[in-house]
Amino acid sequence: MLNFVAHFNKSFNSFTNHFKNVFYSKKLFLSFSSYLASLMMEHKRVSIQSISNKNLLSSYEQLQYFISDSKWNLDTLNNSRVELFQSHPTTKSTEDGVMVIDDSGCKKSGKKTEATQIQYYGPEKRPANCNVVVVSAFISSRKKWPINIRPYLPKDAFYKPENCNFNFKSKLELALELIDDAILKKILFADVVFDNWYFCDWFINDIEKRNLSWISEAEINRSVCFNGKWFRVDDLVTVIPSCKFTRKVTVTNSKGKERTFRFYAFKGKVKGLSDKKLIVVAKGKWDDDDSKDAHVLVTNHLSLHAETVFQRYALRWGIERIFQDTKDNLAFDQYQVRSIKAIARHWHMSLLAYSFLLRTMLNGSLSKITKESPETIGEALEIFRDLNAFESWEFLKKNPKALTRKTRVTAKRYLKKVA
Repeated sequence: MLNFVAHFNKSFNSFTNHFKNVFYSKKLFLSFSSYLASLMMEHKRVSIQSISNKNLLSSYEQLQYFISDSKWNLDTLNNSRVELFQSHPTTKSTEDGVMVIDDSGCKKSGKKTEATQIQYYGPEKRPANCNVVVVSAFISSRKKWPINIRPYLPKDAFYKPENCNFNFKSKLELALELIDDAILKKILFADVVFDNWYFCDWFINDIEKRNLSWISEAEINRSVCFNGKWFRVDDLVTVIPSCKFTRKVTVTNSKGKERTFRFYAFKGKVKGLSDKKLIVVAKGKWDDDDSKDAHVLVTNHLSLHAETVFQRYALRWGIERIFQDTKDNLAFDQYQVRSIKAIARHWHMSLLAYSFLLRTMLNGSLSKITKESPETIGEALEIFRDLNAFESWEFLKKNPKALTRKTRVTAKRYLKKVA
């Protein structure tokens, strides 16, 4: 067991050492490593206080300074993370994957947190008081990892005097920034994929100006030309004869379940967009909670088979799994800091913890420790926590005077495991 712990610690230290140049002091780098490791431990409620209570090496004051006030560069940190992924064949982006653009909300109480406002909250499919972040991710059938994020500040935030020198940016403008960022990072992907909220004329036209192909789902009120006549998207399925829907495709939804659709494809014009597009009309539901019985996918990638269009669009659910993994396991939405600067840093640290666990899964590090390789981020996290608890227990056996409030939790966890 000790050899396993040493091996895993070596992997973690090797991962964190890749980011040493981001930080201008040893103390700041120590706070970075401590914060990252603590995000992967068990918390009832994550805060700077709870993180410091889990950590022997950094105090509350040090961690508060690290996340809120220090001057390290967030872009440099994220660039280093992406470079690390791109440098290894098991994790780098490939042309069989897609770049997904989506946004996610972090529900908060009160109005003291910067950029918090009543706005659409995806998990509940209704407005709620939350922060919103726009995210780009590389998704393929085998791997999924975040590329970058952009915090979204509602218009009202720019009416404050302290923000008078900043220009408001919509989610669509932030999405274009993320696309340009991915191109600059030389991320490989086949298509840009996004849901119907981002199906906007100027947004799509700007993507095409970059010579990129895209796949999206059309909104129900969008007009499409079929057999020389214009129809609303929600009417297409009724005007196309049922006998046309002979082909089938099976894809995996956001919950990891397989769903089968019957579809018909044709090339036609979409009102507001230039040139003909490939249009795939599919009968079926993404899941039991889906309110629509049919979905219409549109792409400018005319050479694709219709089945491939549907399969690539279904990869979009991979970003939902990233949101779920980071929120459920790595405290993405559990911050208690107030400034958008500190919130963005916390978000990136959560994505970094996710990236560490994913990387250890993909490169086989965890298979050297367990008989079976973990299949989910949650399973990889459980291994990390068990090894951390074991290491803490071994440390306390050798240093009994070190037993404090900070070490009691991990010691109890190990005793419970071996009981």
